[in-house]
Amino acid sequence: FFERIFIFYSGSSILNVNFTAFKNEYVMGANLLALHNNFKELDVDFYAYTGSWNYSLGKYMAWGLHEIYDGLSHKTKLFLNSSSYYWINNLNYCGIVDDREKFKKNTYFINNKSFILDSGNDVNCNLPKNLHGVVSRSIGIAIDLGFKEIYLIGSDYSKDPIRVGHFYGTTDFTTSRDEYETEIYEGIQKFADDKKVSIFNLVDEGFSSPFFKEINKSALDKILKV
Repeated sequence: FFERIFIFYSGSSILNVNFTAFKNEYVMGANLLALHNNFKELDVDFYAYTGSWNYSLGKYMAWGLHEIYDGLSHKTKLFLNSSSYYWINNLNYCGIVDDREKFKKNTYFINNKSFILDSGNDVNCNLPKNLHGVVSRSIGIAIDLGFKEIYLIGSDYSKDPIRVGHFYGTTDFTTSRDEYETEIYEGIQKFADDKKVSIFNLVDEGFSSPFFKEINKSALDKILKV
C-alpha cells in the first residue's frame, strides 16, 4: 500500500503553493487544475476529472479534457466519469478523440457507485448520489488505491471562514456553506475513519479546517523537507 498522496483542487489558495516542492510525492490533480500556469511542474501521478457528461455540458467538458490532456505526462492515470466514454470515442470536440490515444492505456472510468472494474470500495465515500462531487470521488479514489494519508491542497470549501473562488476566472467569492456541503465533508471523514485513513487539510494563516485535520504551511514544509 502507498503511504501518502497530495490532492490538488482549484481553490484560489492554490496560488500560494509552490508546486515544485511536491516533485518526490504522489500527487493527484482534480477538475480544472490543469489550467494553472505551473501545472506541469507537479507532474501528477493521477488526475480526477469526474464530472458527468451530457448533451448540454458535452462541449464544455470536452474543452476541459482537452486542456487536461495537454498538461499530462504519459505516466498519469486519468479517472473520468463513465458518462464521458461515448463522447471521447465518438465526438471530436476540441480534438479529444485524437488526444485520447496518448492516454488510452492509462484512462479509467468510474460510475456513480464504484469503479467499473469491481474495486471492493465505493468510489464516492459511501455518500448518497445527490452528494457526489469531485471531492468525494478524488478522495474515494485515493483510498481505493491504498493511500493511508491524504493531504488536501486548495480545498477551500472545507475551510473557515468561507472565502471560496477558483484560481482562474472570476474574482467573486462564495462566503457561505450550504447544509449539503457540511454533510459531504462529514460523510467523507466518517468513511476515512472507517478505512483508518487520515485526511489533512492545508490552511493559510487565519483559516481553520472544521472537518479534516488541520495542517499549516510550516508543518507541510517539514513533511516535504523543503
